[in-house]
Amino acid sequence: MAQEYTVEQLNHGRKVYDFMRWDYWAFGISGLLLIAAIVIMGVRGFNWGLDFTGGTVIEITLEKPAEIDVMRDALQKAGFEEPMLQNFGSSHDIMVRMPPAEGETGGQVLGSQVLKVINESTNQNAAVKRIEFVGPSVGADLAQTGGDGVDGSAAVYPRVRRFPL
Repeated sequence: MAQEYTVEQLNHGRKVYDFMRWDYWAFGISGLLLIAAIVIMGVRGFNWGLDFTGGTVIEITLEKPAEIDVMRDALQKAGFEEPMLQNFGSSHDIMVRMPPAEGETGGQVLGSQVLKVINESTNQNAAVKRIEFVGPSVGADLAQTGGDGVDGSAAVYPRVRRFPL
Protein backbone atom coordinates (compact mmCIF):
# COMPACT_ATOMS: atom_id res chain seq x y z
CA MET A 1 0.00 0.00 0.00
CA ALA A 2 1.28 3.45 -0.93
CA GLN A 3 2.33 5.78 1.82
CA GLU A 4 0.40 9.05 2.10
CA TYR A 5 2.18 12.35 2.71
CA THR A 6 0.91 15.70 3.87
CA VAL A 7 1.54 18.91 1.89
CA GLU A 8 4.02 20.09 4.53
CA GLN A 9 6.03 16.86 4.23
CA LEU A 10 6.15 17.08 0.44
CA ASN A 11 7.39 20.68 0.57
CA HIS A 12 10.03 20.00 3.23
CA GLY A 13 8.65 22.60 5.60
CA ARG A 14 8.49 25.46 3.08
CA LYS A 15 5.51 27.84 3.06
CA VAL A 16 2.64 26.70 0.82
CA TYR A 17 0.48 29.33 -0.87
CA ASP A 18 -3.03 28.12 -1.59
CA PHE A 19 -3.76 30.30 -4.59
CA MET A 20 -6.27 27.82 -6.02
CA ARG A 21 -8.79 28.67 -3.33
CA TRP A 22 -9.63 31.72 -5.45
CA ASP A 23 -10.22 29.79 -8.69
CA TYR A 24 -14.01 30.21 -8.75
CA TRP A 25 -13.75 33.93 -8.00
CA ALA A 26 -11.08 34.43 -10.65
CA PHE A 27 -13.09 32.47 -13.21
CA GLY A 28 -16.21 34.50 -12.43
CA ILE A 29 -14.44 37.86 -12.66
CA SER A 30 -12.73 36.84 -15.91
CA GLY A 31 -16.07 35.79 -17.35
CA LEU A 32 -17.71 39.09 -16.35
CA LEU A 33 -14.86 41.09 -17.91
CA LEU A 34 -15.11 39.04 -21.10
CA ILE A 35 -18.86 39.62 -21.34
CA ALA A 36 -18.40 43.35 -20.62
CA ALA A 37 -15.76 43.61 -23.37
CA ILE A 38 -18.02 41.89 -25.90
CA VAL A 39 -20.95 44.16 -24.98
CA ILE A 40 -18.80 47.30 -25.26
CA MET A 41 -17.50 46.20 -28.68
CA GLY A 42 -21.08 45.59 -29.80
CA VAL A 43 -22.36 48.93 -28.54
CA ARG A 44 -19.47 51.26 -29.40
CA GLY A 45 -17.88 49.33 -32.23
CA PHE A 46 -14.23 49.55 -33.15
CA ASN A 47 -12.25 52.75 -33.50
CA TRP A 48 -10.55 51.88 -36.77
CA GLY A 49 -7.44 53.86 -37.61
CA LEU A 50 -6.61 55.49 -40.91
CA ASP A 51 -4.74 52.38 -42.07
CA PHE A 52 -7.97 50.38 -42.02
CA THR A 53 -10.47 52.99 -43.24
CA GLY A 54 -8.40 54.94 -45.72
CA GLY A 55 -8.14 58.71 -45.84
CA THR A 56 -5.74 61.56 -46.45
CA VAL A 57 -2.47 62.40 -44.68
CA ILE A 58 -1.28 66.01 -44.95
CA GLU A 59 2.10 67.12 -43.58
CA ILE A 60 2.32 70.85 -42.85
CA THR A 61 5.22 73.06 -41.74
CA LEU A 62 4.47 76.16 -39.64
CA GLU A 63 6.52 79.28 -38.93
CA LYS A 64 5.90 79.13 -35.17
CA PRO A 65 5.37 76.14 -32.88
CA ALA A 66 2.09 74.37 -33.56
CA GLU A 67 -0.98 74.88 -31.37
CA ILE A 68 -2.64 71.52 -32.00
CA ASP A 69 -5.83 72.14 -29.99
CA VAL A 70 -6.53 75.48 -31.69
CA MET A 71 -6.04 73.96 -35.14
CA ARG A 72 -8.17 70.90 -34.33
CA ASP A 73 -11.04 73.11 -33.10
CA ALA A 74 -10.78 75.31 -36.21
CA LEU A 75 -10.87 72.30 -38.53
CA GLN A 76 -13.91 70.87 -36.74
CA LYS A 77 -15.72 74.22 -36.93
CA ALA A 78 -14.90 74.35 -40.66
CA GLY A 79 -16.77 71.07 -41.13
CA PHE A 80 -13.95 68.53 -41.24
CA GLU A 81 -15.04 65.41 -39.36
CA GLU A 82 -12.64 63.83 -36.87
CA PRO A 83 -9.37 65.49 -37.91
CA MET A 84 -6.40 63.85 -36.20
CA LEU A 85 -3.49 66.23 -35.65
CA GLN A 86 -0.11 65.39 -34.17
CA ASN A 87 3.37 66.83 -34.06
CA PHE A 88 6.12 64.99 -35.86
CA GLY A 89 9.75 65.91 -36.17
CA SER A 90 10.02 69.42 -34.74
CA SER A 91 7.35 71.46 -32.96
CA HIS A 92 6.82 73.37 -36.24
CA ASP A 93 5.74 70.27 -38.19
CA ILE A 94 2.29 68.71 -37.92
CA MET A 95 0.57 65.77 -39.53
CA VAL A 96 -3.15 66.04 -40.26
CA ARG A 97 -5.02 62.80 -40.84
CA MET A 98 -8.47 63.08 -42.34
CA PRO A 99 -10.90 60.17 -42.66
CA PRO A 100 -12.37 59.60 -46.12
CA ALA A 101 -15.33 61.83 -46.91
CA GLU A 102 -18.22 60.97 -49.18
CA GLY A 103 -17.52 62.21 -52.68
CA GLU A 104 -13.99 63.04 -51.57
CA THR A 105 -12.34 65.77 -53.57
CA GLY A 106 -8.79 65.50 -54.82
CA GLY A 107 -5.99 65.49 -52.29
CA GLN A 108 -4.65 68.85 -53.48
CA VAL A 109 -8.05 70.50 -53.02
CA LEU A 110 -8.44 69.02 -49.54
CA GLY A 111 -4.89 70.06 -48.68
CA SER A 112 -5.51 73.66 -49.73
CA GLN A 113 -8.76 73.76 -47.73
CA VAL A 114 -7.03 72.45 -44.60
CA LEU A 115 -4.10 74.81 -45.12
CA LYS A 116 -6.47 77.79 -45.44
CA VAL A 117 -8.23 76.92 -42.16
CA ILE A 118 -4.91 76.42 -40.34
CA ASN A 119 -3.49 79.71 -41.67
CA GLU A 120 -6.61 81.60 -40.55
CA SER A 121 -6.74 79.97 -37.11
CA THR A 122 -3.05 80.43 -36.26
CA ASN A 123 -2.30 83.73 -38.07
CA GLN A 124 0.81 82.32 -39.69
CA ASN A 125 1.96 81.25 -43.11
CA ALA A 126 1.98 77.44 -43.22
CA ALA A 127 3.22 75.31 -46.12
CA VAL A 128 2.16 71.84 -47.22
CA LYS A 129 5.09 69.40 -47.39
CA ARG A 130 3.24 66.29 -48.51
CA ILE A 131 -0.28 65.09 -49.29
CA GLU A 132 -0.95 61.39 -49.53
CA PHE A 133 -4.09 59.30 -49.88
CA VAL A 134 -4.01 56.07 -47.87
CA GLY A 135 -6.37 53.44 -49.19
CA PRO A 136 -8.16 50.86 -47.08
CA SER A 137 -6.27 48.12 -48.94
CA VAL A 138 -3.41 48.68 -46.49
CA GLY A 139 -5.83 47.73 -43.72
CA ALA A 140 -6.96 44.66 -45.61
CA ASP A 141 -3.33 43.57 -45.94
CA LEU A 142 -2.73 44.11 -42.22
CA ALA A 143 -5.87 42.18 -41.28
CA GLN A 144 -4.92 39.31 -43.61
CA THR A 145 -1.36 39.16 -42.28
CA GLY A 146 -2.59 39.26 -38.68
CA GLY A 147 -5.05 36.45 -39.36
CA ASP A 148 -2.33 34.39 -41.02
CA GLY A 149 -0.12 34.88 -37.95
CA VAL A 150 -2.86 33.69 -35.60
CA ASP A 151 -3.61 30.69 -37.83
CA GLY A 152 0.08 29.79 -38.02
CA SER A 153 0.59 30.00 -34.28
CA ALA A 154 -2.54 27.91 -33.67
CA ALA A 155 -1.15 25.26 -36.02
CA VAL A 156 2.36 25.26 -34.53
CA TYR A 157 1.46 25.42 -30.82
CA PRO A 158 0.08 21.85 -30.46
CA ARG A 159 3.17 20.42 -32.16
CA VAL A 160 5.56 22.38 -29.94
CA ARG A 161 3.51 21.52 -26.87
CA ARG A 162 3.54 17.81 -27.64
CA PHE A 163 7.15 17.60 -28.81
CA PRO A 164 9.17 20.25 -26.93
CA LEU A 165 12.52 21.25 -28.36
